[in-house]
Order: sequence, then structure tokens, then C-alpha cells
Amino acid sequence: MNFGEYMFSLLPGPLKRGKRALNQLCIFLQVLGRSFDQCKQVLLRVREEASVLTCSDAMLPVHGQDRDMLRLDGETLENYRIRLALKASIAEKAGTNEGIRYLARAFGYDQVEVIPGAKPDHWAEATVWFIGGAVCALIAAILGAGLGVQLAVFLVVSAALLAFACPAARKKWAKKPERMNTDRLVGETAMVTEPIDACADTGAVKINGVLWTAKCTTGERVEAGGHVTIERVEGAKLYVRPAKCPCTKA
Repeated sequence: MNFGEYMFSLLPGPLKRGKRALNQLCIFLQVLGRSFDQCKQVLLRVREEASVLTCSDAMLPVHGQDRDMLRLDGETLENYRIRLALKASIAEKAGTNEGIRYLARAFGYDQVEVIPGAKPDHWAEATVWFIGGAVCALIAAILGAGLGVQLAVFLVVSAALLAFACPAARKKWAKKPERMNTDRLVGETAMVTEPIDACADTGAVKINGVLWTAKCTTGERVEAGGHVTIERVEGAKLYVRPAKCPCTKA
């Protein structure tokens, strides 16, 4: 049912009497309905063209430009359409093994194995030192050296940087594990606020203004007011031993 017929069906009975071909109101609604039907078709076409999965082939480059994904050389329109539709998933998982397998399956390659390099970060390091070799070769070219000399300078400088500068830089810039705040308590002296007794399963100490439950590693009983040295921290409990020096940070 088109729009004109639908509107005519909503009219009260007295207005629908007589032949439709002679009913002026019916004729008016048919003319108006054709315009609305055309608008409906245009809107449906816009909806289809707005989706990558349903748009025409001519609209794919527009979607590709919007997503900054141009069509590759030799890529079929169907594969291009699939790649555009997977833009969000590809961007979310870009560079990961899962993302590579996901993209491969989309193009029909179900059996894909991703084999990472042993030390992929070393390629970036090598590139840095190759730049140093290239700079030295450029300087040699400016000074008038021949192509052979430039190549030799590049290889020698790059090899020297890789052999000597790279290990030294890696050692200097290597990340050292940071100690947690609780690890810094090890070796400190705390004051006993509740007798530490293994039999009664009691014990509490105070250090830096904070109360901790405590347990003596030697099994001795330490009375309140005494001092202990922290040996290790496990969760919210300190494992301590009687201190030789009454220095405290309570």
C-alpha cells in the first residue's frame, strides 16, 4: 500500500463515497502520496548507502576516505568492503596476534599461525644505529668521497655502533625493578604495641604511624613496648625478630 492509498483509507466513510477516479480528495491524496513515496525511497537509499555492507560499489571509496582506508592495488571490491566493515575491530586489535588472525580469517585464510621474532625490539635499536652510519656516509659524500667510500663508511660506522654503543646504551637505559612501598619496610625497626605470642596468635607493631599485625620468626614472645626488626612483609602481616637496637620509627 502506497502513502496515498493509506491516507485515503483513514478518511471517514462519507468522504470515500463514489468512484475513486472521480473523487477529488482521492485524486489529491494520490498525487501527494507519490511525492511522499519518492521521499521514502530516497531515505531508504540514503540508509543503504550509509552502511558499508549495503552501499553501492561507487560509494565504497567515499567510506574508505572517511575511514582513511584506501583500496589496495589488486584488491577486489568485496574484500575492500569487508576490510572497511572491520575497521573498528582492526583498529582495536591492531598489531596484536589476535588482530592479525582476525583479519586473515576475514579474507578466507582460516589456518594462520603468527610466529613472533625472538627479540623484535632489537630491530628498532638497530635502526637507530644505522641512522648514525647514514649520517657519517652523508658527511663523506659532502666532502666529495666516492660511492664506494660512502658505502664503506656506512657499514663500518653502523657495525661499530651496533657492536659497542648498542650494548652500552641498553645497559644504561635498562629498566630496573622498583621496590614497592612495603618492601622498604624490610630492615626497619618497629615498636610492639601488642605482645607478640605465637601460642596465643597475637601481635601488633607500629611503624611510621601505621599499625600492623606481626609474627615473630624466632618463635619468641615479645612484650608490648619492645622493639623488633622487620624481616619480610606478606600481605598485611609483618614477620619480625627481636631488635638489638631500640631505634624505632613508630
